[in-house]
Amino acid sequence: MSFRIESGAESLAITNDLFRLVFTEEAAGFPASLGFAGEKHELLSQASPLLTAKRNGKPIRPSLRGNFKPEVRKHADHLEVLFDNIAWEDDKGEFLDGYRLALRYELFPDGVAFAKTFFYTETETPGKISAFRLSPHMNLSAKEEANWAYWSFPADGPSAADIQAFTSFERNLARQDFRRAENTIHPYVSFDFGSGSRRDRHLEWFVESWCSLTPDYKNTETDIRWRNRTATVDWTFQKKPVLVAGRPYQWENTWGWAIRRFPVERRQPPLRIYHYLDNFQRYPSDKLIGQVAEEGANVFILHESWRLLMRDGTFPYDVKELKRTIRSCHRRGLRVMLYVRGNEDGIVEDFGCHLAPFLKHNYDGVYMDYGSARSFTNKEEYSPGGRIHFRQFDLKTRRVRDFVGEDGLFISHSGSGFSAVGHTVLDAYLGGEQEKGLLIQNQTLHSYFSGVSVAPSSLWTGAFPTYRTRKMLPFLATTSQMPFLHAGTQMHSCSLDHPHAPSTLTFARPLWKLWQIFDGRRDIRVYSSQSTDGIFSTDNADTGVSLWADRLGNVLLIVSNFRDKSCEVKTTVDWEKLGLAPGKTCHRLHAGEMECAAERDSTQSAFTATLEGYGITGWLIAETSSGWAAALKRFVNPYPTHPATEKAHTKKIAHLRQTRFETTPWRETFLRVWVQNYPNNYEDALWWDLFENVVELRDLTRKERLLGYVGAEGFGKTPPKREKLLWPGIVSPWIPLSKLLKEAGGTHRLGLCTKRMQDVKNEFYNFVKAELSPVAGVTGETRSIEYNNDIDLDWSRLTFDICFG
Repeated sequence: MSFRIESGAESLAITNDLFRLVFTEEAAGFPASLGFAGEKHELLSQASPLLTAKRNGKPIRPSLRGNFKPEVRKHADHLEVLFDNIAWEDDKGEFLDGYRLALRYELFPDGVAFAKTFFYTETETPGKISAFRLSPHMNLSAKEEANWAYWSFPADGPSAADIQAFTSFERNLARQDFRRAENTIHPYVSFDFGSGSRRDRHLEWFVESWCSLTPDYKNTETDIRWRNRTATVDWTFQKKPVLVAGRPYQWENTWGWAIRRFPVERRQPPLRIYHYLDNFQRYPSDKLIGQVAEEGANVFILHESWRLLMRDGTFPYDVKELKRTIRSCHRRGLRVMLYVRGNEDGIVEDFGCHLAPFLKHNYDGVYMDYGSARSFTNKEEYSPGGRIHFRQFDLKTRRVRDFVGEDGLFISHSGSGFSAVGHTVLDAYLGGEQEKGLLIQNQTLHSYFSGVSVAPSSLWTGAFPTYRTRKMLPFLATTSQMPFLHAGTQMHSCSLDHPHAPSTLTFARPLWKLWQIFDGRRDIRVYSSQSTDGIFSTDNADTGVSLWADRLGNVLLIVSNFRDKSCEVKTTVDWEKLGLAPGKTCHRLHAGEMECAAERDSTQSAFTATLEGYGITGWLIAETSSGWAAALKRFVNPYPTHPATEKAHTKKIAHLRQTRFETTPWRETFLRVWVQNYPNNYEDALWWDLFENVVELRDLTRKERLLGYVGAEGFGKTPPKREKLLWPGIVSPWIPLSKLLKEAGGTHRLGLCTKRMQDVKNEFYNFVKAELSPVAGVTGETRSIEYNNDIDLDWSRLTFDICFG
């Protein structure tokens, strides 16, 4: 996207296909307006400077009066704008001696901007400055609603445990929900907004440093407030008037913004991804790779277990096996992505070049965990409260993009610290881990937590079994969100344990079959009823629509049923608003989990189908009937079957069900619980954080009730202290369930339910295994129970039955 520059005596306007930004003399080098290109509504509109202050109790402000002379420098991938001699004036318009401000903007065409800023009082009598405040805002239009979020600075700098953080940030806050934090700077505030249920637009503001004009960095404040439909972020970097004798004021910070909207232009259609994560069989067999390819996948990700050191990819665990795996994938048409961390040396220092011996440029790629600026945090003299290096992180991701190539693959996952910075160059952002199952509650939450307003979206299904059910299908289809399908055991007895049997995981099959129709087509446009106004008309809000168009005008239309029951769905397409004429040939595409069928259709604009609950269907509207025979034949081909693999999987699941739910009456029942340990080289911070959990014992038989807690010393009515939790390798004593439940008699359904110790409102991975026995010891009747994704839909609960007789 090239920039268009309009320069006047008192203004500078910069426009491209995404945004329009205006600087004016009156705004003194700060943005006077910011909005989406081609739209009248401005997200930011302000005549006065965003930075203001008080001197000796009276207002002062930056001023370019009579001196509006920005310098514009063009670079290969961004635009630079400099205002390096900004004066200050008081409320009477008098210039202040020695006061000076400098601003240097870096503007990227994808909507990311950085403003390096320095304020200095070159005088021995600067006066006492207070209310030194940077105040950007976000203005909604009358038809829009927003959800917003903020971060705090991490308390102790970056840690591997931050990826699972439930604190130091809040997301999904509503309009009119205020936040004020005294003595601190919240470095990041973001807004996802749109009309109705859509959250297809994004604006975020950030500052890198928690600092003040004097060494007292706690003389600060953050105030985020709404007035009608406008949210203002007040970052106060000097609240109370303070002056250090003999020293001038000086303040340096890098702040900025990112403006994004649902990306219509896509380099390639959505990917069909299989993700292999196994700490016990680190590389997949050729057999598994072959079955994944037969399922229709075109991308294979190797998780952290491909490397010797989990947090750094300098050394593969087994070079020979890694190369064998990659060759096997390439032979079957699977592109390979290797797991990296965004803050590891090979990415920070070499931008992925250490992976060049294994990955094919412009074909393979990297999957980046810890993909957030929150992983780039430190404390320094001029940022004594902390600094988050947004700019460094963003520039790093751009260099990684260069490494994999324009046609290579780059997917990132941020954990809790989602932002647009660093994610604008991706083929997909991976959402769905920290959101605890919210992505299937409604379309608004799905769009918000999936980040569809920032980048093409993908979905981590590895943590939440509910994301691997049919209910997820219309959400995926409507937004063209790419699910990660998984194989391998990262950890035992939890939702991170997946079978080596791809043909048993079938929920995404209909979607993948439809997507395969567009294989090999590049530079497509993607439209969605969750992002596009006025193009689609549907029978009701529970009908979702997505439409892909290639450069030749060929169209793939996918319609979804969000209801849990069978019903007729209807949609019409406004081809004129799309800038397209409907193709001459139409095929109706019946996409099912068991089989698919295609037939000629005469439909041109009104599309109707009867769909089962959470079902999807499609139409191919092509410019010509030629050239589609192979794609349509592949679409109707039967799904693959692998009887031996499927039989072994079915037998395993049947055994697990039997040990958990097919009970034998015992006079007494004893329970013991543990978390499995195994040799690994995860960081201590990450390892212990994973297991710092409270395990509740609940009776789920009729009305759910909490019985108590299980820890290293057995059962108790209060949560155990930290040192007495069920840490890996610790086995609880036998717990006599008879004493807790026998008075009720009969059969009971119980649950071992995991909560975070520091915030017991938040469920967390079940990691526990257990044994049930008629005596306080192991006998031939003892039953071993463990979690399984084919049985359990709640990632935090291991349920089982007992029976007294």
